[in-house]
Amino acid sequence: MYTGTPEFFDTKRGVAGLEPLHDRIQFLTLAGFANPRQPQLELKPFDARRLKEVALKLREIYPTANRTGIVNKVTSEFIERLVTKVTAGFKGDVGVVPRQFLRQFVNILDLAAENDEFDPMSAEGFEPIDLNEVELLIREGRTYFDEEPADIQGYAAVEF
Repeated sequence: MYTGTPEFFDTKRGVAGLEPLHDRIQFLTLAGFANPRQPQLELKPFDARRLKEVALKLREIYPTANRTGIVNKVTSEFIERLVTKVTAGFKGDVGVVPRQFLRQFVNILDLAAENDEFDPMSAEGFEPIDLNEVELLIREGRTYFDEEPADIQGYAAVEF
């Protein structure tokens, strides 16, 4: 598998310069539709929405034994704010930054997985905004429900 620009695939200085190769791997469409089984695939341009979707999918498939830890550290709010930060100044056109964003995002996932004390929100300089009462209690390390004595009677306390 390899990637390349349209110029690489479609100009005489690239693959199109080798006609037998170009005939085998050229990108074809019919009425605006492309067959995803052909040798060359089309990547649609990124926008902020697609960048967020890719980040969420990467977080979902990231190989880790502590899935909950990754999701709790690299939250949807963090991803949204990182996308907004990265796309600032590009008026929502992120076609020029997906590679850099994805490289940075995977690095954040790696750091979150390997370092218990790593907090992506503070590392990126983000402060949580618009926290509701429950989120504020969790942030302070307090429970967000009233414990009933009967609920914990006979059970050992479990820390998450």
